[in-house]
Amino acid sequence: MPGTGPRDLLRLAGPLVPILLTGAILFLAPAFLSDFRQNLLAKFLCFAILAIGIDLLWGYAGMLSLGHGVWFGLGGYAMGMYLKMEDADGRLPDFMNWSGLTSVPWFWKPFEHAWFALPAAVLGPGIIAYVVGYLVFRSRVKGAYFSIITQALALILSIFFVGQQQYTGGTNGLTNFSTLFGFSLADRATQDALYYLTVATLLATMLFATWLTRAPLGRLLIAIRDDEDRVRFSGHNVTLLKAAVFAVSAALAGLAGALYVPQVGIISPANMGIVPSIEFVLLVAVGGRATITGAVIGAILVSWARSILSENYPDTWLYFFGALFIASVLLFPAGIVGTWRSLVRHRRLPIRRPPFRTPAAVRLESPEHPMSEAILNIENLCVSFDGFPVLDDLSLLVARGELRFLIGPNGAGKTTLMDVISGKVRARSGRVLFDPAVPASGDPHPSTIEVHGEIRFEGLDLARMREDAIVRAGIARKFQTPSVFNSLTVAENVAVAAAYRDRFLRQLFPPSAARRERVTRALEDVALLHRADVPAGALSTANASGSKSPCSSSSRPGSCSSTSRSPA
Repeated sequence: MPGTGPRDLLRLAGPLVPILLTGAILFLAPAFLSDFRQNLLAKFLCFAILAIGIDLLWGYAGMLSLGHGVWFGLGGYAMGMYLKMEDADGRLPDFMNWSGLTSVPWFWKPFEHAWFALPAAVLGPGIIAYVVGYLVFRSRVKGAYFSIITQALALILSIFFVGQQQYTGGTNGLTNFSTLFGFSLADRATQDALYYLTVATLLATMLFATWLTRAPLGRLLIAIRDDEDRVRFSGHNVTLLKAAVFAVSAALAGLAGALYVPQVGIISPANMGIVPSIEFVLLVAVGGRATITGAVIGAILVSWARSILSENYPDTWLYFFGALFIASVLLFPAGIVGTWRSLVRHRRLPIRRPPFRTPAAVRLESPEHPMSEAILNIENLCVSFDGFPVLDDLSLLVARGELRFLIGPNGAGKTTLMDVISGKVRARSGRVLFDPAVPASGDPHPSTIEVHGEIRFEGLDLARMREDAIVRAGIARKFQTPSVFNSLTVAENVAVAAAYRDRFLRQLFPPSAARRERVTRALEDVALLHRADVPAGALSTANASGSKSPCSSSSRPGSCSSTSRSPA
């Protein structure tokens, strides 16, 4: 496990090197570029900020958005509205005069003030994305379906903005900006200031993204990408996590749009459509997914190649550009930085590991409570799928400290019962009795609760709880097929499970020494401490199964359910 020695400090400082190197190059670049090229580079850096946001969402969390032009456009329009109101100086903006309006619309008036417009350019896309994401992810929409929804959103909003000529400028969008905070946008000094502001913002974004991905939250995002259901059954609210990273990604896109507008001088519905949204994804694909530096490199290289090709081959540049992208994907499927990391990792010398030791014998402690105390009581449970009964009038009582086995042929309903207890499947009907202190004499229960498909665990109605909430209540589940987060190390797999009670903000900071010690002890119990830093995907099936044992036990559950195949 990580400590605080010199090697660990060097490991923590390592990600700062590419950020410092990027900053040095970009701050010195104007000395070697013409004004036109510098302005182009500033535009590309705005795309780099947006690409980092997409990388957080797609590269780390595994959610491919084909509609990020929406958030970029919303941030750009917020800045454009402020610039138009500043130019109008209390009068009606020019395009509104041409469209026949006689007064400034009510929703334009707050954009007279920078204190409103600038936060709105960042927070507006973030808040809208969070609401949209929460509704989508709550319905368990993922994969290609999520991509289609974001693509449809880009199409709908771009068409909507085109149709609102009098409010958005229609197809032409917002343009002809002259000043920013009273400074002329035509002055070279203003453009230089905007360039250095963009560089500083990009470096701050890289620092923020690096901190985010190296925090426990970063491990959670990768775990969601590898196995979303496993994260849910590890006690984490996947819906909120995905909605949060979607909001952060959208906010960064809005920030990029706000910086883009005063330097390029225009924002239009064309920036919000499907085509630019797909192009933004290509920036990350070429640079390398799940690599913050790769997103920046991809944004600059792809944008620069597009500019050079369009200048020199105005009639055929799209063919060259397409061929360049296809070649890069075929030759470097992991992206530029991803391929480089793979080569460096391949050349590393093997790390010496301590010799394998067998796990220590585990002694089962006697229960602290008498066996007569019921912890879970299910009665007359009924579950059916498409009218076919799977569980019919099932009753089960589990006492505190008791070990129960379910034995039956395939299709008997063993897994379905585990699904009901862990929250994956809802029961159709049933009566559940629960009392934390069942009389030892076997007298009738002092409290009887009539329910329909409800299971109560220490007074909690499990049937109305999400899977992650059930885990936090104390019920852990180990699945029949070993499932690990392949991209995480063995220690990180256990750490994800150990953090099941942490709130979202706690995930932004390193784990405590007690938490690290707890993970170490869990790995020692299954003789995997010597492989703590090995990617879980490299483990054998037996070791992968063993690595899930500390994941399940790290929550110290009151009850643990698992499924296994019955003998033929």
